[in-house]
Amino acid sequence: MSSSPAISPDTTIAIEGAGIIGLSIAWGLIRRGFRPIIYDPGVDQGKASWAAAGMLSAGFEALIEPDFSKDLHHLAAHSLRLWPEFSATLESDSGQHIFFQHGPTLGLLPQESLSLLQKDERVPGAIRLSDPAMALSYVPELNARGKEMVLFEDDAQVDNRAVLKALKTVCQPFFARERKALTEADILVSCRGWQSHDVRPVKGQMLSIKPRADHPKIPVRWGAAYIVPKPDRVIIGATVEPDETDLTTQSERLDAMFADAIAFCPTLGHDVERIEEWAGLRPMARRQRPMIGWVSANNYVATGHYRNGILLAPATADLVIRDLLGEVDENESVLADLRPDQVSL
Repeated sequence: MSSSPAISPDTTIAIEGAGIIGLSIAWGLIRRGFRPIIYDPGVDQGKASWAAAGMLSAGFEALIEPDFSKDLHHLAAHSLRLWPEFSATLESDSGQHIFFQHGPTLGLLPQESLSLLQKDERVPGAIRLSDPAMALSYVPELNARGKEMVLFEDDAQVDNRAVLKALKTVCQPFFARERKALTEADILVSCRGWQSHDVRPVKGQMLSIKPRADHPKIPVRWGAAYIVPKPDRVIIGATVEPDETDLTTQSERLDAMFADAIAFCPTLGHDVERIEEWAGLRPMARRQRPMIGWVSANNYVATGHYRNGILLAPATADLVIRDLLGEVDENESVLADLRPDQVSL
């Protein structure tokens, strides 16, 4: 692991990768007076940032992921607290609405996750719903299918596609047309997602349906799957397909995923209209947590956020920028948890 070089306001910092992580870092640098170089040859479709459902649920992630460490949960919870200001400032700078809103998530958890919740106390705002009727105001006709019902009251959600569009708007003057522009920078920050070294793609297929009054009013999550209501659609996802890079959707996988959602929420199966089907590639690092830090004298990496890139974007951008500028205390435990091994870019 390398340490930070000396950085001045004249230092040129390049960002490779224009997903939500790369653009959030670039926007933060712009607000600090830097003029970053941004390069990404890809299109939004297929990016994890574009394909996601926009859930901001730190507690649920901490309970379903065995490798979601306490330090990473603290970073996720901190990032959730940053989102209101992050969204308000982004809306002001871009002149665009990104539809951030607070609201609970209903988690359907196996008993072992509930035991972890009660033992670890890492999610103090979570409330177990012991009576199935308590959930019906949020999810009509809910069938918990033997799962424990937990309400995560501190959660929020955002329109991730609107966030990506707004970030591209504020960063647009700093995009480079050709990759060779990166060689002109003093420092390269790699945010290439699943194309990064030591990161594998995990394909997720999703669909959306036209919303109705008897559909869930809040996000419902179980394992890697979810139902997320938006003003103009209900998003249902997502498959988990490691090492797949083909963005083609398969009707049999989508139908099976949809049937699972209907089993929990039967009203989803009553004469619904499908709006859209799509797929995206999530970047999962080898240790199943983000990699953030120096990998050589002038190369930095911020990648591998898997399905938490939307949630972790504000805190990641803040941490990366402070680290680049030498403002981070190396005793911050989350850095020790996230520092990459020596890797090549």
